[in-house]
Amino acid sequence: MIINDIPCVSLERLVELKLVPWRYQDWADVVNLIRTLDLDEAFAQKLNPVARPFYVQCYDQMVEEDHYNPEIHDRHPDEPEA
Repeated sequence: MIINDIPCVSLERLVELKLVPWRYQDWADVVNLIRTLDLDEAFAQKLNPVARPFYVQCYDQMVEEDHYNPEIHDRHPDEPEA
């Protein structure tokens, strides 16, 4: 995929690359992508079958965070967490 003459990976591939290494920050990045891009659980079907359950875990984590911290949606994305 080329965006503004720059080779880029697709969103699906980016998510897969973030999930596979099992690093906490990468998984947090996926949670932030889910939240920022308003991705849903169905997005998992676009991923490699190996990455799907990990995506669902991240999605479930986001839902749980949002349940216990509703102010997350009130914060501007560039604003640091308290």
